[in-house]
Amino acid sequence: MGYQVDFFLAPADGLPGLVTPVSVAATVDWHVRHAFAHRVTRQGASALHATSAEHAFLLDRLVDLVFYPFGAVAPDAPVTFVDATDAWASRRSCVAAEEFIAAQCDPVATRLWRYLFEGRGIGRTDDAFPYVPLDPYTPVGYWTDQEVVLLADALQGRFVIEPITVGPAPDYYAIDAVERALAFARDRAAGIIFWWG
Repeated sequence: MGYQVDFFLAPADGLPGLVTPVSVAATVDWHVRHAFAHRVTRQGASALHATSAEHAFLLDRLVDLVFYPFGAVAPDAPVTFVDATDAWASRRSCVAAEEFIAAQCDPVATRLWRYLFEGRGIGRTDDAFPYVPLDPYTPVGYWTDQEVVLLADALQGRFVIEPITVGPAPDYYAIDAVERALAFARDRAAGIIFWWG
């Protein structure tokens, strides 16, 4: 069995809204004590903006502690996850669908789609310091509320299942799962967080 992606509602700003001093303190106390985590609990959101490669690496490890492998694993974690859809997609199907997304959508929508299987760091752009997950098969990623709207608009009506297709067709399971999660989050003006399990 392969990995599957699960989608959950997130605050409008996505993952940064979930990595709070309270969630970090609860999770880190349960796992291990980590100096950088304590910096986040003291400084709050300002500590989530990477200023160097080392800082970005520490942010990535902190996200791994809070969310790896299947979400907030501390028994008393203060973060509650709401499913954005009951649909899911395999890693293989998300990667396979990327070719069709790139051919049908603009580069921004394609980049957002790639976050599904590449993950996404917090506190910096991809160009400055790329996200490096603890496990390359289980990255954590997110879309903000604005990105939810952008990607939903980009995908809308582009992938209609035809009774007979000629040539390769996109993996509609992945696209359908993403469209369902986007619609749910959009109706609630929320972001989405996703990870692989």
